[in-house]
Amino acid sequence: MNETAIKKIGPLAAARKSALLNQDDMAARLGISIPTLIDIEKNPENITLGNLGRYYQAVGTDGKAILERYVNDFFVA
Repeated sequence: MNETAIKKIGPLAAARKSALLNQDDMAARLGISIPTLIDIEKNPENITLGNLGRYYQAVGTDGKAILERYVNDFFVA
């Protein structure tokens, strides 16, 4: 997924979509409700470390790369 698309939909949604997971599937994997997932994807700075770890485990290689860039940018910025 290109950087423009990632910026438009956000890093968490981009990572989820790269793994071909819909919101229902991801929410179930994280053990959270769909409204909570939507809130997390809209406000990724509010994700807990536990959910970030589960998110990371749920996505494939491309999704992991997106999340790694996001976390790196978050802590460096």
